[in-house]
Amino acid sequence: TTEGPGTTTGIPNNPECSNHSVLDYYRNVDQGSQDGEGKTLCDHVDFTSGNWWGPSPDWNGTGWYRFKGSGNMMPEKTPGYGHCATRNTGWVNGSHPTTPGQTVDVTICFDWDNANERDCWKSIGAKITHCN
Repeated sequence: TTEGPGTTTGIPNNPECSNHSVLDYYRNVDQGSQDGEGKTLCDHVDFTSGNWWGPSPDWNGTGWYRFKGSGNMMPEKTPGYGHCATRNTGWVNGSHPTTPGQTVDVTICFDWDNANERDCWKSIGAKITHCN
Protein backbone atom coordinates (compact mmCIF):
# COMPACT_ATOMS: atom_id res chain seq x y z
CA THR A 1 0.00 0.00 0.00
CA THR A 2 1.11 3.55 -0.57
CA GLU A 3 1.04 6.15 2.18
CA GLY A 4 2.43 9.12 0.27
CA PRO A 5 5.09 10.10 -2.23
CA GLY A 6 8.12 7.86 -1.83
CA THR A 7 6.64 5.87 1.07
CA THR A 8 5.38 2.31 0.75
CA THR A 9 4.30 -0.01 3.53
CA GLY A 10 4.20 -3.80 3.60
CA ILE A 11 6.80 -6.44 2.99
CA PRO A 12 9.63 -6.50 2.23
CA ASN A 13 11.21 -4.35 4.92
CA ASN A 14 14.28 -3.36 2.90
CA PRO A 15 15.03 0.32 3.66
CA GLU A 16 15.02 1.20 -0.05
CA CYS A 17 11.42 -0.02 -0.32
CA SER A 18 10.24 2.73 2.01
CA ASN A 19 12.91 5.41 1.62
CA HIS A 20 13.31 6.36 -2.05
CA SER A 21 12.64 9.08 -4.60
CA VAL A 22 9.83 8.61 -7.10
CA LEU A 23 10.35 8.91 -10.86
CA ASP A 24 7.39 10.44 -12.70
CA TYR A 25 5.40 9.62 -15.81
CA TYR A 26 7.97 11.19 -18.14
CA ARG A 27 10.04 8.03 -17.61
CA ASN A 28 7.57 5.96 -19.62
CA VAL A 29 9.04 4.42 -22.79
CA ASP A 30 6.07 5.89 -24.69
CA GLN A 31 7.34 9.39 -23.87
CA GLY A 32 9.48 10.92 -26.62
CA SER A 33 12.83 12.62 -26.15
CA GLN A 34 11.39 15.67 -24.37
CA ASP A 35 9.27 16.37 -21.30
CA GLY A 36 6.06 18.43 -21.33
CA GLU A 37 8.06 21.68 -21.38
CA GLY A 38 10.13 20.73 -24.42
CA LYS A 39 13.28 19.88 -22.48
CA THR A 40 15.46 16.83 -22.91
CA LEU A 41 16.21 15.44 -19.45
CA CYS A 42 19.58 14.21 -18.23
CA ASP A 43 19.85 12.86 -14.71
CA HIS A 44 23.52 12.98 -13.85
CA VAL A 45 25.28 13.98 -10.68
CA ASP A 46 27.52 16.54 -12.44
CA PHE A 47 25.00 17.78 -15.02
CA THR A 48 24.14 21.46 -15.39
CA SER A 49 21.06 22.89 -17.11
CA GLY A 50 20.87 24.66 -20.44
CA ASN A 51 18.13 26.17 -22.58
CA TRP A 52 16.81 22.88 -23.93
CA TRP A 53 18.16 20.31 -21.50
CA GLY A 54 18.38 19.81 -17.78
CA PRO A 55 17.89 17.42 -14.91
CA SER A 56 14.31 16.33 -14.36
CA PRO A 57 12.36 17.73 -11.40
CA ASP A 58 12.29 14.31 -9.72
CA TRP A 59 16.08 13.80 -9.91
CA ASN A 60 17.63 13.93 -6.42
CA GLY A 61 21.12 12.66 -7.16
CA THR A 62 22.55 9.30 -6.27
CA GLY A 63 20.16 7.12 -4.28
CA TRP A 64 17.22 4.76 -4.50
CA TYR A 65 14.40 5.45 -6.98
CA ARG A 66 11.04 3.88 -7.67
CA PHE A 67 9.03 4.12 -10.87
CA LYS A 68 5.43 5.20 -10.29
CA GLY A 69 2.98 6.44 -12.86
CA SER A 70 5.49 5.51 -15.56
CA GLY A 71 5.29 1.76 -15.53
CA ASN A 72 6.81 -0.21 -12.72
CA MET A 73 10.33 -0.92 -13.95
CA MET A 74 13.05 -0.02 -16.42
CA PRO A 75 12.94 -2.03 -19.63
CA GLU A 76 15.27 -5.03 -19.92
CA LYS A 77 16.07 -4.24 -23.53
CA THR A 78 16.66 -0.91 -25.18
CA PRO A 79 13.50 0.93 -26.20
CA GLY A 80 15.72 2.83 -28.64
CA TYR A 81 17.19 6.28 -28.72
CA GLY A 82 14.95 9.19 -27.69
CA HIS A 83 12.48 7.80 -25.16
CA CYS A 84 11.62 8.53 -21.52
CA ALA A 85 12.08 12.30 -22.03
CA THR A 86 15.75 11.85 -22.86
CA ARG A 87 17.92 11.15 -25.86
CA ASN A 88 20.15 8.45 -24.39
CA THR A 89 17.51 6.14 -22.98
CA GLY A 90 18.54 3.97 -20.02
CA TRP A 91 17.70 0.27 -19.83
CA VAL A 92 18.62 -2.71 -17.65
CA ASN A 93 21.16 -5.05 -19.22
CA GLY A 94 20.16 -7.96 -16.99
CA SER A 95 17.09 -9.18 -15.16
CA HIS A 96 14.95 -7.68 -12.44
CA PRO A 97 14.64 -9.63 -9.18
CA THR A 98 11.59 -11.87 -8.94
CA THR A 99 11.30 -12.50 -5.19
CA PRO A 100 10.07 -9.73 -2.83
CA GLY A 101 13.04 -8.37 -0.88
CA GLN A 102 15.60 -9.72 -3.36
CA THR A 103 18.30 -7.30 -4.56
CA VAL A 104 20.33 -7.90 -7.71
CA ASP A 105 23.34 -6.16 -9.23
CA VAL A 106 22.74 -5.02 -12.81
CA THR A 107 24.25 -2.85 -15.50
CA ILE A 108 22.25 0.15 -16.71
CA CYS A 109 23.06 0.85 -20.36
CA PHE A 110 22.39 4.07 -22.26
CA ASP A 111 21.43 3.91 -25.94
CA TRP A 112 23.18 6.37 -28.24
CA ASP A 113 21.50 5.73 -31.60
CA ASN A 114 18.70 3.92 -33.42
CA ALA A 115 21.07 1.82 -35.49
CA ASN A 116 21.58 -0.94 -32.88
CA GLU A 117 25.29 -0.18 -32.95
CA ARG A 118 25.58 1.72 -29.66
CA ASP A 119 22.81 0.22 -27.53
CA CYS A 120 25.16 0.22 -24.54
CA TRP A 121 27.15 3.34 -25.41
CA LYS A 122 27.69 4.20 -21.72
CA SER A 123 26.90 2.10 -18.68
CA ILE A 124 26.82 2.22 -14.90
CA GLY A 125 26.43 -0.41 -12.20
CA ALA A 126 23.23 -0.38 -10.14
CA LYS A 127 21.20 -2.41 -7.69
CA ILE A 128 17.52 -3.27 -8.10
CA THR A 129 15.33 -4.45 -5.22
CA HIS A 130 11.97 -6.15 -5.68
CA CYS A 131 9.54 -4.16 -3.50
CA ASN A 132 5.78 -4.66 -3.29
